[in-house]
Amino acid sequence: MATCKWCKQTFDVEEAAVKFKRGSWLLTYDKLSICLCGDCAIRASNIEEHGVYFETCTDCGRKFDLVEEEAIFQKNAA
Repeated sequence: MATCKWCKQTFDVEEAAVKFKRGSWLLTYDKLSICLCGDCAIRASNIEEHGVYFETCTDCGRKFDLVEEEAIFQKNAA
């Protein structure tokens, strides 16, 4: 069992991963930077919390904050 950093509840990581995948547009639970239960992980993705979810570039291998990069992209696209 793990303890969620946000709500402090204990939870099963495998169950949280399944719940997160179903509720967050198929993001991957293992790319979270902090330990969150499924509900808090979904909430973090919905409110676009910086510093919680990271991806890795398939070309250069650079790890990046998905929310931060999206904000930069939207700013530059405007």
